[in-house]
Amino acid sequence: MIEVVESFLVNTEGASAAKQGNRLIQIYTNLPETLDKAVLSRIQKRSLLAGATTVEDFLDQDYIWWQTYETMVPGFVDMGHPEEYEFMSAQDIMGQINERYDEQSEAQVYKVKTIIEKTTQDHSIEEHLFFARLFHHVKTEFPGFTSRDVRNIQTAVNTRLTDFDFPADWMNDHACFFARSYDEKLNMLKELMKANMQGLSFASIRFQEVVRYLDNMAMIVDKDFENKVAQRLEEYRVEQEARRRLAEIIAVSPAA
Repeated sequence: MIEVVESFLVNTEGASAAKQGNRLIQIYTNLPETLDKAVLSRIQKRSLLAGATTVEDFLDQDYIWWQTYETMVPGFVDMGHPEEYEFMSAQDIMGQINERYDEQSEAQVYKVKTIIEKTTQDHSIEEHLFFARLFHHVKTEFPGFTSRDVRNIQTAVNTRLTDFDFPADWMNDHACFFARSYDEKLNMLKELMKANMQGLSFASIRFQEVVRYLDNMAMIVDKDFENKVAQRLEEYRVEQEARRRLAEIIAVSPAA
């Protein structure tokens, strides 16, 4: 494992890394707390894929599966459809993304929520000092939090601000955008970026990304701790059961 980690880090960052442009490396795991800390610190975008959670989610998951048979042999499945729900209608990805952004303003992990509440007592999120104080408090509570984590948050904000598509007319009509001067194109992109913020301020978007990142980080740390506690408890139960069985064996054994 050490050799793999060393190769991964050397080839993806630093002076020794090959210049291959931007690359997207996706890592999926059910146990993020087991990832090497150096590798985990370089993961800039972290998302929880919880799977199906609502009745509609489970309906749609089943629909994706059995629809294959229904397509091949119409009427083959022959089961009643829900009366008040259209399959896949709940999977509005863009709507869910916007809803998630709204939810990101509220921390889910108690420790993170407490730290944020403590910081907001002295500063508004519209102040630069708010984020500096917040990161300092986080560093105190979670010593593993470093400048690399701050940079990951900054990268997430950058991605959020520039995650927009060109209007169709820009692509269809060369004169609409590409034929314009550099300054004109730059100003058009700036306005597109502002529109993509959907009325939110820079501070609000920054705060949302901070909350999302810190929540995720804290959940991983807490999960690691809970796993260690569970392991110790299991070891203790095994030891106690072994003592009990040993005592029974000694009790029924004939005296020497």
